[in-house]
Amino acid sequence: MSLTTSVEVVGPSHWAYMASVMADSLASMAKRRKVKALDVPQGVYNDAVRFFNLVTEAAGKAVPKNPPASVNAYAIAANLVSRCADGTHSRTEIGQRLNQYSTLVKRLAMPGNLTAAEVQTANLLREFFICLKDVGEAEAYDTSGHFQMSQNQTRFF
Repeated sequence: MSLTTSVEVVGPSHWAYMASVMADSLASMAKRRKVKALDVPQGVYNDAVRFFNLVTEAAGKAVPKNPPASVNAYAIAANLVSRCADGTHSRTEIGQRLNQYSTLVKRLAMPGNLTAAEVQTANLLREFFICLKDVGEAEAYDTSGHFQMSQNQTRFF
């Protein structure tokens, strides 16, 4: 048994760019009530699908293919749903919301009109991605050394 952490165990900063593009794309789609081909760049779409595949594997009954990465993605997603959603706090509600998000992300590969329920989910998912982007950017900023000073150094601005 290896004690090495999976290389796919990444923080929110890893997903920040994808989240930013997805939020912008979802806003346009929800406003038009329609998915057009190439609304989301293919690489960004692939990352969104990969993120939600990891999340749903961790939430499922079977052992995930990559448990550390799946549990990590699930922890990020569940935390964001409970922080950024409209009163969604129970494990069951969080799981249902994440399933809705995963289903909609996969649906974005098929151009066509969005149902009223899909538009509502798209708006919620957009807020989720905005929160993921914000948390990811904050994490990247915190770890970049901007605020790291030696213990003997004090600055006043």
